[in-house]
Amino acid sequence: MASIFSSIQSKMDELIPAGTQPINDPGLALTTVSSVFDFSNIVNTAMDTFDAGDESLFVCDGKKLDEVQMAEKVVQLWQSFGNAASLVKGSGSGTVAEVVHMIAFNLELCSEDISRVAQGVAKLPNVVEAAKANKDLMAGIVDSMLGSALVDSLTLTE
Repeated sequence: MASIFSSIQSKMDELIPAGTQPINDPGLALTTVSSVFDFSNIVNTAMDTFDAGDESLFVCDGKKLDEVQMAEKVVQLWQSFGNAASLVKGSGSGTVAEVVHMIAFNLELCSEDISRVAQGVAKLPNVVEAAKANKDLMAGIVDSMLGSALVDSLTLTE
């Protein structure tokens, strides 16, 4: 779990370096958010393979992380996903909004898997707050782009 979060965070940092300006061009926004969606799928797929109690869950670069360190990795990646969604919200593209919705859904599933395999991490306040913040952020982005009809259909982690 730690290694996949670390690996995807590196990919996110390459895709969207610090200081990236908002992406208003619909084509570039779709390309960017589609890559982010792919990354969220990778995390989601990997999380499905993990089991509670697996000693390797918190191992990253040969070091075993504690729950607080693992939670920091989770929060950092979720914030990167939220940042990516924020950067593309000005594109005005319905397709981009739908992809943001799918990323939000993947984060919900990821949150459920973290609760399944790493309950201690899932219950830490920063993880709970990050899940809620991303839910609110992405629902707001989709709402601003598509209207509340699609937002009402979101069933994100509370």
